[in-house]
Amino acid sequence: MAFTANYQIEETPCGTRFTFLCDVTGKPVCTTPPIRANSPEEALAQARSGAREYFNRCQRCNRWISDDAYDIDEMVCVKCKGNLL
Repeated sequence: MAFTANYQIEETPCGTRFTFLCDVTGKPVCTTPPIRANSPEEALAQARSGAREYFNRCQRCNRWISDDAYDIDEMVCVKCKGNLL
């Protein structure tokens, strides 16, 4: 499944910086260094490639989540785990 976590964009003189957010908590998980690319789509693709390693994907709802909102034993986010109880 493609990495599709929510993100914010910041334009800087050195390029575009992306901050990727946890789909459950909404908190920032990682921020990229400024990226210079030929198109906004290319910059986002580069940013997603680097940010993916900081996230887990819930096996139930497919949200992209941070470590603190993920139950590694169940492989689900805290929202889905709450619904299982």
